[in-house]
Amino acid sequence: MFLTADPVERARRRAAELGEDPGAVLDEQRLRDERDSSREQSPLRPARDAVVLDTTGLDVREVVARIASLARARAAPQQG
Repeated sequence: MFLTADPVERARRRAAELGEDPGAVLDEQRLRDERDSSREQSPLRPARDAVVLDTTGLDVREVVARIASLARARAAPQQG
């Protein structure tokens, strides 16, 4: 599972946690994301077989519910 969200929403969430300005958090986040995704060793990106879940607009309960639903769907016996 690889969780992602719109950069502005990610910055808003983080700023709320830290009590900081969302714009400043967004600027720092953009730099970090660029550095993390372009580094030579272990660049940040989903695994080839990862399920990507965009959490934009979801609260924590909704994210957990989606993850649980995806897990149940994968664990269910395949009919064929």
